[in-house]
Amino acid sequence: MNVKKLPREQKEKWIEDLKQYFETERGESLGMFEAEELVDYLLKMFEPYLYNQAIDDARAMLEQRMAGIEEDLYAMKKSEKGSR
Repeated sequence: MNVKKLPREQKEKWIEDLKQYFETERGESLGMFEAEELVDYLLKMFEPYLYNQAIDDARAMLEQRMAGIEEDLYAMKKSEKGSR
């Protein structure tokens, strides 16, 4: 995940959600600047973990698909018994 490629609309939604959370849960008011700084900090902090987890998930999915293809190819092999 590259934070620079995060759609602006998504970031704005997260900022609004964070402001609402602080207001509702903590009784604190965050300004737009403070909320955006916090979103940027959280993204920077969680980005490596989330990116690596996505890579691991993709690798696991590909390994499952390759195992299925390998089984299919093995099943397609013709018997060599008694052929001449």
